[in-house]
Order: sequence, then C-alpha cells, then structure tokens
Amino acid sequence: MSGYLQVSGTKVVDANGNTVQLKGTNLGGWLVWEDWMCGITDNSGSADRFPQTTLENRFGEEQTRELMKVWQDNWLVSSDFDNLAAMGFNVLRLPFSYRNFIRSDGTYITDSSGNLDLSRLDWAVAQAKARGMYVIPTYHIW
Repeated sequence: MSGYLQVSGTKVVDANGNTVQLKGTNLGGWLVWEDWMCGITDNSGSADRFPQTTLENRFGEEQTRELMKVWQDNWLVSSDFDNLAAMGFNVLRLPFSYRNFIRSDGTYITDSSGNLDLSRLDWAVAQAKARGMYVIPTYHIW
C-alpha cells in the first residue's frame, strides 16, 4: 500500500493507478471533544464547545493535560483499529485541533527532542497503515 491516494477522472486511485473504493468512518471524539459525540451536556441551552478551556478553568492546565491524556489513552486503542478493519473500513477521518499542539498560553507542546509533539497523530496513522487503512487528517478546530 502506498501512502497516498489521488483522483484520476472520476475515480480515486492508489499510486499504481488501481481504483480504490473508500469505505470510511470518523474518529471524532478522540482528539477533538465534540459535545454531541462525547456525552457533554449543558442544560442552559448552549453546549460547551470548548471543554478543554472549561477543564483548564476548573483544574488548571497541568491537571487538564493529565485528564486529556487518560481520555486519549483510552478513547481509541489498538484493538479499535483491528475492529474497524474487520468491519471493512479502509479510510478514517481524523479530526484534530490546534489545541492538540499548543498550550493555553500559546506555547507549543514539544516532544523530548524539542520538536512539535505529533505523537498522537503519528500513532493513529501507523495503526491505520498497519491494517491497510488510509487516514484523512482534518484540521477541525482552528
């Protein structure tokens, strides 16, 4: 499997020109918390569109990062990719936000080498690729 798909006329094809029929689903709720998808409710009539900010206001940034880590470590796991592949999916939409990479003060979240920490995205792409699935990363909240 090559890494990229492209359009040829009215078809989606792989690097060898083979037609690929896409059968996909959405990994929403993992890196971007959607109120309707994650069980977040607000009885006042206006849903909390920024739960990360709400958590930071309540618990502070470091505790919020720990809470988010627990969420992200458990919302989507390797066996989920096995299940998705077994259901016949071959493409996954992966929404992410600028807040996955930037602290509330505007500084970047970096890895141990000082580079922008893309480890969650890298992990998901590797999991999908290992199972013959494509990923469409979607910059969802800007």
